[in-house]
Amino acid sequence: MENDDLTRFYQMIDNLYPNQPKLNKDQKRFWYLAFKEYDIENLVRCLHEHSKSVERGRWRPEISDLIKHLGQDHLQVKALWQMFFDRKDVKDEAAVDIYNKMGGLRLNQMTSRQLEQKENMFVDLYLQRKSMEKIEKLPPTAKKTLLEKK
Repeated sequence: MENDDLTRFYQMIDNLYPNQPKLNKDQKRFWYLAFKEYDIENLVRCLHEHSKSVERGRWRPEISDLIKHLGQDHLQVKALWQMFFDRKDVKDEAAVDIYNKMGGLRLNQMTSRQLEQKENMFVDLYLQRKSMEKIEKLPPTAKKTLLEKK
């Protein structure tokens, strides 16, 4: 995503929620990290979905609110999870590592309810790891700016 698109998106959020504090500089940095790989159309769609929510829609969204609506990442990670149980060869090293740490083949002995909980845990752990990898790949100046103390 272009910086201009993200700037317009920040402005859109501030305009939709005028009675709430505007995003500050640090929040904008984290929003950038979270959404730089998505196009503006998907973000606007997610913002629209968020605004329709009875529980949360009247409040400015958090990053997690929009990520929930992006969903594509979750579907892809859930597909990786399912590959383990379909006895497919999983080439993603992070996925294999997380699966093994969660119990590996012993997971096959769990009930479907337990597996559903484990699947959610797998998705969370996988997305966290990928997020950490993105931060690690940032240039040193970007990491310093992101993590600097005020």
